[in-house]
Amino acid sequence: MYDQFNVLVVDDELDVLDVLLGTFEDLNIGENFIFAKNGEEALKIFEENRIDLVFSDLRMPGVSGLDLLYKFRADGYRGEFVFITGYIGDIEETVKNLGGCIVLSKPFKSQQLLEVTKTCLLQTIQDRMALRELYELIQRPVYTTEDLLEYRNEKIKTRTRDKYNFRKKTSKKFSSVA
Repeated sequence: MYDQFNVLVVDDELDVLDVLLGTFEDLNIGENFIFAKNGEEALKIFEENRIDLVFSDLRMPGVSGLDLLYKFRADGYRGEFVFITGYIGDIEETVKNLGGCIVLSKPFKSQQLLEVTKTCLLQTIQDRMALRELYELIQRPVYTTEDLLEYRNEKIKTRTRDKYNFRKKTSKKFSSVA
């Protein structure tokens, strides 16, 4: 029904990446997970791959998770973006207002990670279906008002001619009976 998704996971703490990798393997989600150990590496991966879902640490040296979000959005990424952070507070409301963002606070349970992943991938499937429908709609021919009027007039002529021919046949049929 759908292609395998590319899920980018970014965190500057290698032990956190190991835990996430283990958790994703244990959950047996079956998607293609790509891991980056910093924001710069994530930007390079983003340029070279179609990314469907991003999990990113919020605070990282150099390119932060917020920087990644701004850059990805500027480059046309419209998918879900999940921030994994141990720093909850005012930033959570700011991040949620950016659209398509979820904040998952550390420490989290594997069930929470599974639910967030499934929810985001389901949204991605729905977005793809909507895009496919829009593409099919765009592929349909576009008619001008003149085309539609000509089509309508042609239909009227055809109906009038058919009606006339029907009456003519019917009147012959009844007149020959009499």
